[in-house]
Amino acid sequence: VLEKDREKVLQKVATRGVVQLFNAVREHQKTLEKDLEDAGPIEHKKDKVLKSLDKRAFLDVLMGPSKSQPVSNLIPKEVKEDPDNPTWSILRDDFMMGSKLKDWDKQDSSEVKDAI
Repeated sequence: VLEKDREKVLQKVATRGVVQLFNAVREHQKTLEKDLEDAGPIEHKKDKVLKSLDKRAFLDVLMGPSKSQPVSNLIPKEVKEDPDNPTWSILRDDFMMGSKLKDWDKQDSSEVKDAI
């Protein structure tokens, strides 16, 4: 069960990463087009704009404002049941096992104590 949850979380993280990558590429292409238009029709200026692009600027766009979280923090922890701890009576295995049809309107004595 934990492995399936972990796989789901990893798949979501991968999907978000791919979406973030494509958005960063699109943003970088828009910036490049704008810079080339601003440079004008002269090839020398266009070459200067292309040389000014570097890997670091693209990675800054890619990283963006998002913060990463370790996958282990995203996986819900399993809650171990304590047999001494009372749970909701409907979830118990012995729910309604001792009741008869004639007792349908009577409350269990423990329920009355809990209500008080």
